[in-house]
Amino acid sequence: IAAFSMTYNDFVSLLRCVAGPILLADQEDGLAVGETKNESNKRIRLGVISSSVQNKKACTITKSESWQSRETGFCNRLETLSVIAERGDRVARCEVGGDSLNSIAMYMQKVPLEDRIYKLAEQGRLKFLEVESVDASAKAVAGSSHSAPQSKNDSVAVWSPLVSTGFTYCVWMRQHHPVKDGSQCSLFVFDISSPPVEKSSEGSGSFPYGSSGHEFFSFWYDIPNQRFCVLSSSNSRGEPTCFPVSPLPAGVWHHIQLTYEAPRRSILGKKAVITLYIDGRPVESDAKVEAFNLPPTARIHVGVPNPVLASSGIVRGSLPLWDLGPALLMSTVLGLRDATAMYTAGPEFPGIFWGDRPQRLSLAAAATAAFVMLAENGEKGSVAGALRRRKVPSMEAVGHVMRERGFGGGPVAGPESDSLSAVGLLCKVAPENIIFGFRASSSSSSYVQSSSMRDSSSSNGSRNHFARRLINVSRINSGGSVSTDAVVYGHSSIISPNCFADNVQWIGGPNVLMPIINAAQSSSSLALSLRMIRESVRRHPPNLEMLQAGGGYRMLALLLRQKRIMDVNVLDQCFAFAVHGFVPGFQEKDSKGKNNSKSESSGGPLSKVATHRWVFADLDAMKYLLLNHQVWDLNGAGPELPLRLLTYFNGLVVAHSTHAAFNSRRLHLLGIIRWTLHLMLEATELFAAGASADALGFKPEDPLDKVPRTTPEGTPNRLGIAAAVALKNGWFAKPPLVSRTAAGLDPGNDMLLSCKTLLRRVLTFMLTPGDLEAIAGAAIYTVSITGGSPQDTGPDALQKDNQAPQPDVAGQEKLAPGAVAR
Repeated sequence: IAAFSMTYNDFVSLLRCVAGPILLADQEDGLAVGETKNESNKRIRLGVISSSVQNKKACTITKSESWQSRETGFCNRLETLSVIAERGDRVARCEVGGDSLNSIAMYMQKVPLEDRIYKLAEQGRLKFLEVESVDASAKAVAGSSHSAPQSKNDSVAVWSPLVSTGFTYCVWMRQHHPVKDGSQCSLFVFDISSPPVEKSSEGSGSFPYGSSGHEFFSFWYDIPNQRFCVLSSSNSRGEPTCFPVSPLPAGVWHHIQLTYEAPRRSILGKKAVITLYIDGRPVESDAKVEAFNLPPTARIHVGVPNPVLASSGIVRGSLPLWDLGPALLMSTVLGLRDATAMYTAGPEFPGIFWGDRPQRLSLAAAATAAFVMLAENGEKGSVAGALRRRKVPSMEAVGHVMRERGFGGGPVAGPESDSLSAVGLLCKVAPENIIFGFRASSSSSSYVQSSSMRDSSSSNGSRNHFARRLINVSRINSGGSVSTDAVVYGHSSIISPNCFADNVQWIGGPNVLMPIINAAQSSSSLALSLRMIRESVRRHPPNLEMLQAGGGYRMLALLLRQKRIMDVNVLDQCFAFAVHGFVPGFQEKDSKGKNNSKSESSGGPLSKVATHRWVFADLDAMKYLLLNHQVWDLNGAGPELPLRLLTYFNGLVVAHSTHAAFNSRRLHLLGIIRWTLHLMLEATELFAAGASADALGFKPEDPLDKVPRTTPEGTPNRLGIAAAVALKNGWFAKPPLVSRTAAGLDPGNDMLLSCKTLLRRVLTFMLTPGDLEAIAGAAIYTVSITGGSPQDTGPDALQKDNQAPQPDVAGQEKLAPGAVAR
């Protein structure tokens, strides 16, 4: 229940109840011995961020059984918050569809034609949306002038967009489940038709399909054939015009934009041009249909075809349930950039409809969320190809960290300005052109009985249907002609959630959750705290902007640096901030299934299934949380964490990855070449120090007190202590034989090999003269790295060489770590 919808007060109560004891425990741990906390002062406060990152008073925490029990309870609380944040749904929607067209056409012959869809809705078998009149003012005039139902001669006027400006229909839609049996089924996205007419005594209607008295235009998605179709009453043969194949994966929100461009010269030709944009990209070809005329009192259906078409038998099959998101109808023709801008904004953005909501201006946050949508919409190719098809290839380089390259926010400033206007993706819709704008969150429980639902000749007089009203938000504008409100027929059709992430935005953004990070006292609680914040910013541009432009990632990096309790779980959560498609813990499950050891799972190759759809989405998370030597200090830890991180980086740019080129270029923007070379040299120095300590006879299990504190000359033995620490942390690799490496064998150092593989894969897609200069400088620097014995003789050396402990290798020269790196 909490994951679906929470009021603001409920959300604050949830934080106080679940996260409050964690912050109180953090306050109690900071008390001196013998000091007690006043019970009256135990108040949960969302602390100031500047005070939350200050160094805490040093105190020794004894990990007793009570501490372990308390920490387990805290982890359970944090996991609860993480699950609530993860399962949240942000898009208000209407559920439409539900029955079969066969039921309308064949099994309801005794029910009047105009009443069939309402009868099914009343029975709970069908859900649909109806707009009674596309022009509310025309409907009001018609209602005051005619007390009887409208006849054929009354429909003289023509809805002006059909003959002048054209119109654009935009809608967000999501199919519930894929259809696997191949049966015929359709999703009716838009249907506009003439208003109801007089009915014959047989109840079939005075104007059947194909007659001049009933005009319509219908647009639907054919699920088995994976293509959109259009059909108008001007088509005498009754054959729909189909667009090219466009797969729409189920469970994913898709943005559909349909434009109708009226014939410019009706004397020479009556063909109207229909253009379709799916997820912000144009389909391969347009459709041309015969022009049609509809009166201003025409009605609109979404979820079902108009009653005449539904009963004609031209379109058959089932009407599966699907979700209808925000919908717009405008009396103008929009283009590619408008479609891309609306798709980039996402289905949950209310700013296109409501003037009291602020516009989202951050290009970095919008692009991060857009990369995720592009990776999941089922479009073939990589994200880079998708951006080129939408004429916005410069979005590939966006990120708040790129602002260091430029200033300003004008259209010529480039993507460095971090403004949507820099690439023309700022949504600008003229209010006077909007005919209707519907959102499920703007609904009313009261329904009205329209004139189309009344039958004066019927003995019943009137019929009531279970329905809710959708408010046309464009009616707040004084200019232009707008439609009537919409009525959603069917049981439980409107779903309006209020999730965890939206509540986090309301209280000030994810930065207010930083005290929970600061209160974490174990790697498990720290990883769960990071997961909770990550789920609250996933695909949420306002919260992402707080982390990117608001300094949230910098705060996280500082807190992680102070904690010094990182492990693989924390690393996985940090990597999930930057990379879409990466699931923390998935690699461990895959390794257990293959019976791999822990060392193999840390640095072994990742499976193709796990990496082929990884998308490097967030530059700022990568820079501040992962490419930060201060956070992941090699001197205080072993090679497991950096080796695991290198394995993940290699998974981003592996050859079978769909987005390898896109990921490589974005990594190159952050200076991954110099970072890898720096890591390679630092690791080489630690391997050299570990080899020196091993050559002196020091063992990893030996205490550091065994190391002499001074040299024979009387100076402090800092190098000896550092070498012993490096060996204890695991910085030791068997020195390879020169004779084997000269024959082409790998040196056997996984860390350095992973660095080399990453460099080679990234440089395959992006190579600059500066990269060559950095590589040359690093190769020269390896000459100065000393440590380890190039000549190793005696029986001890033979025992250390586990690869081939043969007596004839005694006395052979071995490569030092510096030579291996070179």
